[in-house]
Amino acid sequence: MTNQGLFAKGACGCCVLLGIITAILLGTSYRVLGPEDQLVIFSAFDKETVNGPATFFVAPGRKTEQRKAVRLGPREYAVVKHAKSGKMRHEAGGKLLFLGPWDELESVKAKIVLQKLDYIRLVDELTGEERVV
Repeated sequence: MTNQGLFAKGACGCCVLLGIITAILLGTSYRVLGPEDQLVIFSAFDKETVNGPATFFVAPGRKTEQRKAVRLGPREYAVVKHAKSGKMRHEAGGKLLFLGPWDELESVKAKIVLQKLDYIRLVDELTGEERVV
């Protein structure tokens, strides 16, 4: 076997290996999100979210987490906590709730619906302050 034949086989082997590695990297980076899917993409110091439906590539080596959006009925609300600041907020129902990059779903609760002559007494557990609505 000549040097040219060995060189040709070696070059062909390298090309095949490079093609396999490229296919693996592109295959693991290709993401398809459905209408209720959300992808959280982590970087060194931050996070970002991509809401579905979407099709895109994620840079190889980036950590990702896929999660579902929360479907809230018209008589429900969600309690959401911001992981960095610790602040809590309420999201009213009747929608598909996509959380932010730093949001965590604490719970989904039923709304209290008052009729014309109804009232409710609210007590703040931290301060003990009472309020009638």
